Amino acid sequence: MTLLCLATQQHIVVQRQGLDAPLRWLKLGWRDLQRTPADALLYGAGYVLMAYGLGYLLQYFPELALALAGACWVLGPFLAAGLYDIARQQQAFNGGRVMLLHSALAWRANPGALALYGVVMALLSCAWAGSSLLLFALFDQGRLPRLDALLPGLLHGDNLALLLSWAAVSLLVVLLLLALSICTCAMLLDKEIDAVTAMQASLQVVARNGVTMAVWAAMIVALVAIGLASQFVGLLLVAPLLGLSSWHAYRALISYEC
Repeated sequence: MTLLCLATQQHIVVQRQGLDAPLRWLKLGWRDLQRTPADALLYGAGYVLMAYGLGYLLQYFPELALALAGACWVLGPFLAAGLYDIARQQQAFNGGRVMLLHSALAWRANPGALALYGVVMALLSCAWAGSSLLLFALFDQGRLPRLDALLPGLLHGDNLALLLSWAAVSLLVVLLLLALSICTCAMLLDKEIDAVTAMQASLQVVARNGVTMAVWAAMIVALVAIGLASQFVGLLLVAPLLGLSSWHAYRALISYEC
């Protein structure tokens, strides 16, 4: 299926990349981070604050955690747009000083599409959370279980089938979220394009570069896991690194032809 950027009448072309590409993108992202550490880490602090807020609500007000998670998904693309703009400015100015205010307002290039993309991600996450709660309720004889009591019970040998089922569903949702996110935010920032077309392009990227995208997804999951395991402090570095690297991934994977 041929995708078209309606605003510029350019055809969207998906490029093939080798297995070494994800490491190259990370190196380019790390280079950009070293060039503008203060600006990039400021965005990382935004992700850390969202993670702490979500963790706090999950612990003390779990009934509100889902709402905050949805809000974070909607706000996430706007933060990502700022990081992508930093990487874009680095390319345009050949590593010179970037304009932080310009990156902070980069979302204005396509606010409606960014918001719609965030809503789609939030709905998918809420659907996963809802199905998980139903599954756990079945496990706990119809009652919604407490998280501290749930995890030890799931790890019990008698509940292995339930644990594997939940893990399989969760893995599928994570893979779908990643597949829809590979190039979407960067495309919405770079071109006047709608969210649906951008997500379709991301799916085509995954279809055309299956093994390479699997490696890239594994790197993303591993880095995010490190950030979460460090009491969210690691996200201060991980979030901007992945954001900057994702811009270079987009530039390598997507091109446009008249």
